[in-house]
Amino acid sequence: MRGGDGGAARHLPAEEPCPQGKIHEAILEGVSSESELLLEGRLKRQAPEIDGKLLVNDVPEGFVPRPGAIVKVRVTGAHDYDLVGRVVA
Repeated sequence: MRGGDGGAARHLPAEEPCPQGKIHEAILEGVSSESELLLEGRLKRQAPEIDGKLLVNDVPEGFVPRPGAIVKVRVTGAHDYDLVGRVVA
């Protein structure tokens, strides 16, 4: 696409592949506003208040969630805007 940008669109980075099935570091933000059975957080690539969120629906036995904690999460699903995952040990 070439508009008035002088061809700058050609130099944008390629979109990252879908993170589903992979393990990523995520920051936990607390209990989800959608359900008290879910935790909410985000991957490094998700900007707060701009991108969707990560909904965590499974954690290891004995796991104690702490807002601000960095955890490893396997992304198990994707919706229109949000990702779903589980904390891995």
